[in-house]
Amino acid sequence: MHEDAGYDQALAILKEAADSIQLLFTDVQMPPGEMNSFPLAQDCANQWPHFNNLIASGM
Repeated sequence: MHEDAGYDQALAILKEAADSIQLLFTDVQMPPGEMNSFPLAQDCANQWPHFNNLIASGM
């Protein structure tokens, strides 16, 4: 994923590949934007309940 990819681009990529994804691994801090990884993980859990979510922080 591109270094300035944010919530919208992540969601678009996930939609394209949802059938082949089992784990969403993301950092709490996402590139500049209104969203962080928590809403992304929640949206994924709602849309694709088969996803496992792992949110990490390097802080």
